[in-house]
Amino acid sequence: IMRGVSTKYLQNYSNWFVAVERAKKEKSSPEKVGRQLLKRYQAWDLFTNIEAHYKSFIQAYSERTYRCPVKRSWKSQNWNSGVIQVSAAF
Repeated sequence: IMRGVSTKYLQNYSNWFVAVERAKKEKSSPEKVGRQLLKRYQAWDLFTNIEAHYKSFIQAYSERTYRCPVKRSWKSQNWNSGVIQVSAAF
């Protein structure tokens, strides 16, 4: 059971678990795993905009109101705004 885990981060945890399990199964070297992770060039943009994704999800699919946003930002946020539109379609 995951205690103290925010639901908006569950997809990130799940993706990380899958990546780690694949690396174990394939017996990949740490260098190969690192290269595979770095191939996801849009990962940083998705991570830094997770609050926007969460807000749009709550507004579209929940009766609850969106409250208590995280008040942090990064200088490199929105460097690839096309990723946001693509991921919002899913």
